[in-house]
Amino acid sequence: MSYNNYTTAPKQAVAFPLGIIKQAVSVCFTPSLNLVPVIWGPVGWTKSATIKSVATDLGLPLFDVRLSDKEPTDLGGIPYPTDKEFNGQVQKVLHYLANSLLPWADLYGDDYECVLFFDEVDRTSVDVLNVALQLLLDRGVNGRKLSSLCHIVCAGN
Repeated sequence: MSYNNYTTAPKQAVAFPLGIIKQAVSVCFTPSLNLVPVIWGPVGWTKSATIKSVATDLGLPLFDVRLSDKEPTDLGGIPYPTDKEFNGQVQKVLHYLANSLLPWADLYGDDYECVLFFDEVDRTSVDVLNVALQLLLDRGVNGRKLSSLCHIVCAGN
């Protein structure tokens, strides 16, 4: 099968050697590209180990998040009301307590380079997937932003 013609997708799934997958993931981390690679394959095909190896090879910390055992608040934070003054009047506003599960810019710094790995994207609830997709698309949720140098990777079966 030839990949010289980029206008049509392959007609069947193709398995690549792990070295090629690692190179492709590393290329996606190029700052000017900042792409989110998705690795798809059967259980036990070393998807998680491959991403751990990429992070280790690049000398980057890895945030390994298994979405299948998470709740939306694990990713988006726990909401709590606080008082805030607006134009001389006190208003209730909603803030979100975040944990260190994710590399938030306000916790780790905006220049914190790391790998955020969302695994088991196909085995999570719709609510958790919605928060994860917001993080993928907007690089933040509920007023918090991921570090600008956070490289995101997804995997599923």
